[in-house]
Amino acid sequence: MKNANISKMGEKRIRRTMWDNTFQRRLLIMEYISFKRVFSYRDIEEEFGIGAGTVKSDLDSLETDFFVPLYRVPRKKIRVIGEWRAERPKIPYSICVELAKLRTYLPDDKVMVIKSVLDKYGYIKALDEVGK
Repeated sequence: MKNANISKMGEKRIRRTMWDNTFQRRLLIMEYISFKRVFSYRDIEEEFGIGAGTVKSDLDSLETDFFVPLYRVPRKKIRVIGEWRAERPKIPYSICVELAKLRTYLPDDKVMVIKSVLDKYGYIKALDEVGK
């Protein structure tokens, strides 16, 4: 039983390091709660491998900075109010082109990050426009 707890903690530590930044994690949490609609702090902790304090600060930020309407009752489930749905922010095409131009100056691992960002939040076509 003790080994199961150690592996669970190790898994949590590994999952925690996968986040590049807080903003990325909060966007993914926003998409998650938009899909789930009713959830608990524990659900988010387990899904994203983060602690209770981080979950609370992320939900506070989503309410104040991203205007996500949440109804919270202590020791009960949290629910999204009304018909709110998360939409991925879209990066303007001109900025996507500028990001694509950065590829020539960056190492390969950073180029993969740019491709991922353009694919998720922008226009992957910008890569073709700029060329290699």
